[in-house]
Amino acid sequence: MQQTSDAAAPEASARTATATPIVFDRADAGSVEFFNRNGWVVLRKPLSRARMDDVEDAWRYMTENFAADIGVPVSRYLEVISQWRNLWKVDPRFELALRDIAPLAAAMLELPGARLFHDHIICKMHAGANGVVPWHQDSMYWPVDRTGLSTWFTPQDTPVERGCLEVVDGSHLWGASEPVDFMQDDARLPRAARTTRLPVKAGDLIVLHSRTWHRSAPTSKPGTRIAHIVLWLPRETRYWPPNADWHPTNAQVTVKQGEVLNDDEFPVFGAPGGGVGNTHENKNPTVTRTGGMFGATGRIQTQVQRLLNSREPLVDLLCDQANRNRIVEKMSERGASARADVTDVVERLWISAASFRKHRSRNVFCAPYTEWNQLHAAAFNNENRPN
Repeated sequence: MQQTSDAAAPEASARTATATPIVFDRADAGSVEFFNRNGWVVLRKPLSRARMDDVEDAWRYMTENFAADIGVPVSRYLEVISQWRNLWKVDPRFELALRDIAPLAAAMLELPGARLFHDHIICKMHAGANGVVPWHQDSMYWPVDRTGLSTWFTPQDTPVERGCLEVVDGSHLWGASEPVDFMQDDARLPRAARTTRLPVKAGDLIVLHSRTWHRSAPTSKPGTRIAHIVLWLPRETRYWPPNADWHPTNAQVTVKQGEVLNDDEFPVFGAPGGGVGNTHENKNPTVTRTGGMFGATGRIQTQVQRLLNSREPLVDLLCDQANRNRIVEKMSERGASARADVTDVVERLWISAASFRKHRSRNVFCAPYTEWNQLHAAAFNNENRPN
């Protein structure tokens, strides 16, 4: 897989191509060459209709159970939660999909096998959790020493209006940039960049280099759009927490810094083989901004603790209905918003916090945190007024 360390920061808007992307029938020399040159490739329907249906059915079954575990109707749950991770551990139907996809990932890595980092689903609902995933690079969020790739498919046709992926051609050659904060960054791209929208048919597989800049818009059509995304690495990938010591997957690691990832949590699919790159190819600037998603939980926890005069963890406080009622009362008294709006924000924040604790599920758009920030700023004038 082609590599470079010449970094370039995103700076301005880009030209967008809207034509139907080139689709390859198989992972062969031609599709690998296209991938190495552009940082993305589309493979035509490698998954059977039955496998796609299994993935969608497994997701629906999982979300119904998770919503019941939180204690909310699934319709309300899906208005808040939009990302579920490590699905292969939840339902064997997800692992079967991984086994179908793994040989294609390995072929694009030009290796006999591929190591799983994690798989996840992102859901966009026209009437629920439905936001912009901003321009970003994937592996800037990974506590590992090298780049890899992601595979992406949906069980439904995904035209532009259903929130298809948009990629920046060749941007995997720019090097590593600081991780994008989904709450406050509006990453811009070089003027000379060419972006391509990737509307695809059900079951087409998009493969992205982990340094390829990409984004997706909200869906504007009624219904639900789910995308099953798998993050793949070379077998010899080593644990490197300085790149992302805040990422939830750190809790799954049982090896020391600089050692190859543990197979039990990050299994290898396919034959063992050598690695690619070196310990510096995924090195990126540390997170420098404050006030965004990287410190959101701690910041909101402090704010809620002050409101309730408590030192309990945020999720414990929010899971108590009496506490949520007190928060609504205090914020309403300060004129943050109409009481019904305050109640809705607090409930969404609770569902988000409880879902992450119980299932490591979250709102990928960070909407509950953003809504709380706006509410708290209105009530406390950006915290310049005392509690």
